Amino acid sequence: MALLVGQKTAALSFSVTMANDQGSIGDVNLQVGDVDLLVGPLENALVAISFPHYEIHLGTTFNASYKILALANAASLDIILMTGADKEAHLTARFVCGGDAEVLIYEDTTTQAPLNDGTALAEVNLHRGSAVASTLVATHTPTINALGTLLIDGAIGGGTGGNAAGGAIRIGTERILAVSTKYLFRLTNRSGGAKIGSIVLEWYEADPV
Repeated sequence: MALLVGQKTAALSFSVTMANDQGSIGDVNLQVGDVDLLVGPLENALVAISFPHYEIHLGTTFNASYKILALANAASLDIILMTGADKEAHLTARFVCGGDAEVLIYEDTTTQAPLNDGTALAEVNLHRGSAVASTLVATHTPTINALGTLLIDGAIGGGTGGNAAGGAIRIGTERILAVSTKYLFRLTNRSGGAKIGSIVLEWYEADPV
């Protein structure tokens, strides 16, 4: 039997000791390679977490975010994410606006500066005890020369004018970003007045498969 642990497939070996004649499991030892798998001591059930959650424990999950408290009508909030050469970023994104807005994601964007045009953002490790640094570079408010290839053309229906209630959209299915590529995440206010706007990007980094 084989099991995928992290990014490696290894043989699964296990031993089970039956505690009594009713067949309840009293002792379980599961191991994949040199990794011990956790079995709950009370319910005798294998304890598992999702793969993205596991990446947080490894210290390889990061976020970058930016907000504008009064984004003018027809103005855009832009974040550039430049991926590294060695790791693939598995990314989700959340856009928020206090009214109607466009949500746009572009690939292969070109900016005035060759690598990290704009103001630097912090790439924050979600494991606060980890010293691992992201291989990606995040900036906001760049000077765009060419938008690139449109990947997402979405919208937030948050209302217009004084009746705007705001809204949000989450790109929940992860995108695996190409290495050594520049991405533009853009929120454009279409509410008719100045509104709060924000973008939060979250990703984990893994070796290309």
